[in-house]
Amino acid sequence: MPRQLIYTSAPRGLTPGQSGYCTVARSRDLREALVPRLEKLSYYTPETNHNPIICAYRLLQIRGAHYQVLTRIVDAGLDFTKRRSFLAHHLIFDPDELTVAAPPTEWFLNWQGWRNSWSGDPQSTDDQPAKHTIPSAYTQSHADIWITGDEAERRSFLHSFHNHSAWGLSFTNCFQPGDDPNDFAIKAAWPNTPGYEVAQRLSQNFVCVSELRITEEKLATKPDATASAQAAAESPPLIETPITAKRTSRLWPTCLI
Repeated sequence: MPRQLIYTSAPRGLTPGQSGYCTVARSRDLREALVPRLEKLSYYTPETNHNPIICAYRLLQIRGAHYQVLTRIVDAGLDFTKRRSFLAHHLIFDPDELTVAAPPTEWFLNWQGWRNSWSGDPQSTDDQPAKHTIPSAYTQSHADIWITGDEAERRSFLHSFHNHSAWGLSFTNCFQPGDDPNDFAIKAAWPNTPGYEVAQRLSQNFVCVSELRITEEKLATKPDATASAQAAAESPPLIETPITAKRTSRLWPTCLI
C-alpha cells in the first residue's frame, strides 16, 4: 500500500513546535527527503465562487530514487483560527514496491480513503510496503499537452481521461499558478481560473477534452505492475477502503490539434 502524508492548518503538527500549515500525519517510514518536497507541493489557489478539488499526479526523483505521487487538495473550511484553510493528501508509491495496477485516475475517482478535513492529534502510521516487487522504475513520457474546455468538460475531465490514464503519464486536472508545467505531461487549465492566464502565457495551443485523440501506442515506460489483491486488502490506519486493482493498457497522446 502507498505511504501517505497529510498537510493542513492545525494547532499542532507532527514536528514539535509547529502550528498553522504543517504536516499532521505521515507514514513513519516515509523517506525524510520527501517530506519538504511534498510540503512545497501542498498549496491551494481558491477560485471566485468555486472551491475546486485539485488532483495531480507527479513522478518525482529525489536523490536518485523515483516515486509516483498522487496529490489531492481540497478546501477544508475554517481552521482553528476561523480562517479558510485547505488540506493536501499525498499518496506516495515506490516503484520497487508498487503492486496495484489501477491507474492514477482510478485512485482519484474511486478510492474512499481521501481526507477532506483533519481534527485531533497529529499521528504517524506504520504503513507496510507491498510484498511483491516490479523489476524497474517507470519513466515519464515526453508528452506536453495543454487541455481546456467549458465547465461541463472540466467536471468530466477525470472521467474522460480515465481510459487514457497510465502510471507513466503525469497530469493535473487544474493547473495552478504555483505549478511547474514540467511536472506534468497533461495539463488542464480552465477559463476564469487563477492558473489559466499563466497557462496562456506558457502555451499557444490548447486541446479541448472532446478533441483529444488517443492512440494505442505504447508509452516509453516500463511494463505495468502486477495487480495484487492481497496487498490491496492490507490497509494502513489512514487508508479506509482500498480500491480494486486492475490492469490498464498503455496509451499515448499523439494529436495536439
